[in-house]
Order: sequence, then structure tokens, then C-alpha cells
Amino acid sequence: MKRERLLQFFKAAGRIGGGSVVLAIVLFLISIEEHLSARNVPAAWLIFLGCMVFCYGACAAWSNEHDAHIHEIEKNLKPLLQIELLGSFFDVSKMPNKNELQVHVYAYLRVTNTGHPDTLIKNGTLTMTVGGNRHTGAGEDISVKGNSIKHVSNFKIGGEVANADVFGNTFSPFPKLLSRVTPGNPLRRGLSQEGFFTFTFPESMNWDCSNPYVMPATDVTIHLTDSFNGEHAIHQDDLSIEEGKLQMSGLFPFSLKT
Repeated sequence: MKRERLLQFFKAAGRIGGGSVVLAIVLFLISIEEHLSARNVPAAWLIFLGCMVFCYGACAAWSNEHDAHIHEIEKNLKPLLQIELLGSFFDVSKMPNKNELQVHVYAYLRVTNTGHPDTLIKNGTLTMTVGGNRHTGAGEDISVKGNSIKHVSNFKIGGEVANADVFGNTFSPFPKLLSRVTPGNPLRRGLSQEGFFTFTFPESMNWDCSNPYVMPATDVTIHLTDSFNGEHAIHQDDLSIEEGKLQMSGLFPFSLKT
């Protein structure tokens, strides 16, 4: 047995288990000495006692290692969400009952559960720096309604409809992520779900840019909270968020989940 492995065994046993192992070794030495010196103490009793104490020490060592193994298993019995940001758009609207603007960011996410067990998504946040100011938006904003997003970017998820206007607008379907991740269809291990997640920022944003239709953002972090209150995040240093107008276009089948 390697010396390092033996030291790990004593360490894993702890003070009680380690003491038991040491005591067992001492008793073995005493039994051998008494047997060689022909003393009256029966060596069999000492050997039996030593074996019992040694087994106790070995059991203590195994118990500590077993507890550590169970703890590691319990850590893995939690959802572990891998988040991918595949596209993003921003839009502006008036705040309800106020003459102030708020900003919506529509993040198209692919989420994969690489752990156990199945889970839902409770909520999320998007934090980013725009124009030198730090902003945090909360999601999912269920008050935002629409089944398509009008844009001029190269974003494609399938089912796009081109608009024959001079601006070359494209209408993309707007499936919501939480319409696809439901109690009947949770995030299961190894399976991905895609859709838009809407983050709302209760303030307007300004940035020094020659193109007002592209929002330059830095230090971007998206957090999602699962149904076990676990936190999962994705970070991106730089992100160009293009303008996208959410609307009910009527161009997509009513069966499309939004």
C-alpha cells in the first residue's frame, strides 16, 4: 500500500476512527509480546479485542467517506442549467399610467438542464452596462404581448416572413420560453428548450452611438432561477442589441405558442 494512501485512510477515519486504528495496532503488539514472553494473559483475547477495535476504526473511516460521497451525490441532484444567448432585441414603450419610457429586452435563449431533477424557470434578471450606466431588468414580463417581432437583423429561428417594404423588415415568430417550459413539459436532463425571455428596465437608456437602432451593451449577465431556487447565469463581455418591434402581426398560425 502506498504511503499516501495509508495517510489518507488515517485522515478519513478522523480522531475517533484514527484512535481506534492506533489502539488496534498497539493491542496487536501487546498480544505478540505477551505471547512471546509466556505471560498468563491469553493472546486470543487481546487479538480478538484488537480485531474488534480495528474494525470499529475502519467502520468510522468508511462512514466519513460514505457521508462525503452522499453529500456529493446530493449536490448533483439539483438542476444545472446551461444558458445560451442566441439573439437579442430591444424595444421601448410607455410605462403604465405614466408619461415615462421603459425599455424591454427580448433575449432569445436556449436552455439545457444538464443535472437532475426536472425543473421549471421561475424568473430571471438581465444586468448590463449601457452608456456608462449599470441597469438591471427583471423577467419574465408576462404583460408584454405579441406573436412576432419585426426587425432588420440576420436573426432566424425558422418560420420567418419577409415584409415587402422599403426597409426590408423581417417578421420572426416570438415563442416565449416559459410557454415551452411548463409543468407538463419541464426542463429534463439533456433536453434543450428555446424561446424569448422578456426583461423590462423601468427607465430609459442613452448611449453615445451613431446608430440609434443598435444598443451597445457591455458586462452583460443573465440570471435564471429554477423551481428549486437555484441560480444559473451566463456572462458576455460585449453585446450589440438591435431594435425589434414586438407586435401581433397575424402572420403566424394561431397554434404558435407565445
